[in-house]
This record gives sequence, structure tokens and C-alpha cells, in this order.
Amino acid sequence: MTKELIEKINAPKGVFSSNDLSVDEKKVLYSIMLSYNATNGFTYDRFFKEGFDEWELKGINMVTDQFCKKNNIDKSDVPFFTLLDEYAGMKEKLYIEMGLMGMCRNTARKRFAADDWKAWERKGILSILEEMIEQ
Repeated sequence: MTKELIEKINAPKGVFSSNDLSVDEKKVLYSIMLSYNATNGFTYDRFFKEGFDEWELKGINMVTDQFCKKNNIDKSDVPFFTLLDEYAGMKEKLYIEMGLMGMCRNTARKRFAADDWKAWERKGILSILEEMIEQ
């Protein structure tokens, strides 16, 4: 896999064509995604048919880090969503930003409150693809 292919998927809802990856590269992709709790069917659908939203490309870890940095929030050992209670209006601001990245408000509220993310959602697709290149 090349950096040019990563650019192809980097656009929200960008997908690979079936010819973009060799059989061996596809096997590696499926294997890596499986290690991040994504099924083969999910991997196929999202990489070759549907694409990803911006927040999925970046990953929740990066999204929350950038949000804290941008809003001068000191990240601590307190869970991210709980931490936002200390800053007036920050949850609303988070919902707006997540909406711009492809996650609806109710989903953002529920997912952040539960802090229940799949491993691939935490790491982000672009980071996973960079890992694939390194292998």
C-alpha cells in the first residue's frame, strides 16, 4: 500500500477500487482490521463500498486530543466526557464539531457518555493504514 492510496481513502466516504490493493495487501488489511475488532464484512463494506466519516478516519483519540487542545482543556485522568462538565458549553460544542465530522448529535451524546468505542474507532482508519504500510 502506498501513501497515494491513503489519500484516496482520506476523503470522507472515499473508497478503494478492487484493483487498488493486491490480494496479499487485502489479506493484511483484513488481518489488521480484525485485530481492531472489525469483521471482514465490515472491512469490505467500508473500504470498498461506503467509506468512512471524518471522525472515523481520525479516530476518537485524535478527535478528543484536538478538541481539548483547541479549547484549552487540560486533559486529565478523568474520562473525557466527564471532564467536559467542568467547562460550560463544551458538550454542545463537541456535538457541533462531531456533526461536522459525520456523527449525529444523539449518537455523539450516547457514544461519548458510554465511552464505548471499538478499537478501530479509537485508533482511527488513517493510523491503522499507516501501521499497514510499516508492516
